Amino acid sequence: MNLEKYHLNIKKTGFDLEFRISEILRKSGWSTINNKYYIDDVKEEVREIDIIAYKVMTTKDIRIFTTLVISCKKSEKNLWALLSKKLDEKDPNLELKPVHVWSNNKVLEFITSMSEFKNDYYENIINQKVGRALCTPKFQIFAYQEMDIDSGNPKNDTAIFTSVSSLMKAQSYEINSLPKRRKGERLNYIYQFNLISIIDSKLIRILFEEKNINTIEIDEDNYIARYIINKQQTVARVHFIKAEVFSNILEEYNLYHLANCNFFQQKYDEFYIDATSNEDKLKLLFDEFYDLIKTSLYFELLQYGYKKTLDDFVKDVKADINWNEVSKSLIISLDIPEKFIDFLNGNKKIGSIVAKNLNKVYRYNGEFEFVDVYIPF
Repeated sequence: MNLEKYHLNIKKTGFDLEFRISEILRKSGWSTINNKYYIDDVKEEVREIDIIAYKVMTTKDIRIFTTLVISCKKSEKNLWALLSKKLDEKDPNLELKPVHVWSNNKVLEFITSMSEFKNDYYENIINQKVGRALCTPKFQIFAYQEMDIDSGNPKNDTAIFTSVSSLMKAQSYEINSLPKRRKGERLNYIYQFNLISIIDSKLIRILFEEKNINTIEIDEDNYIARYIINKQQTVARVHFIKAEVFSNILEEYNLYHLANCNFFQQKYDEFYIDATSNEDKLKLLFDEFYDLIKTSLYFELLQYGYKKTLDDFVKDVKADINWNEVSKSLIISLDIPEKFIDFLNGNKKIGSIVAKNLNKVYRYNGEFEFVDVYIPF
């Protein structure tokens, strides 16, 4: 029995490509998950994505994941043609800097929700010389086709469309599953996602200009893809890469991961520079801070004659925090009688507990006082 024909023929499928790409990733320090299944949100059918690869680094405050969602396609007869035109950067319908991240940390969520975040992110990361791993497109891909390598005849866009749509759906599935997977975690996590479509064939760009159509062979290109997922439009950057150059481009994704780690830790640290004088930041973390001190407040007040139960204290007493610009100090207001406020301000034990937790939550080591009613003038 001639067994050689089996492994020679299996090479014609995409399985050999998946193996080779996985090995390149593994040797470069990426953890890989092959053929991961997810549920198609449209047809409620089980789908699979070829490879999910990730690198993770734990900085002093955060566990940072750079994640690659990868589709692998192979064709001996057809190449992939990316039909392109000049990019109009002023087109209001184009989102040229999509970023997909998820975090379980309030500070990181606050940072990534800011209107300037995407521009800031691209500017900082690209300055780290990772232009091929993260860049805005030079051309606008408006369609794509598989084309016969020999005859040049167009076939269809099925394989390319399947690659792009499966990437976007898999990314959506991963992001939506993270809250459950990380529920109850004490560590701070942030995940950043990238979509890569690898083709083991030729890749060409057909550029449509006003008077000409030009075709060139390329190694890679970036496509801004739009897709309706869970009844909402999602925009993502898909990096088309020829299989033969993937190992070279992966070097930039290695640097990209380091740039991600530096960027998110830097932004996390910068958040705290004005965390107590910025009202939005101050309020964002107040519940976390107050949860750490309210029980201690109650039991000290109880010894001084406070009559309510702990449940009533937690339920009925309104608490707030504000920054006093005049005194350059924090004001912690509690809706309790003035005599109890005076007691708290003179209580060294409470002062120590509050100071410790202001430092823990806000990185603040300055002055503070309790008041019964805060008047912001």
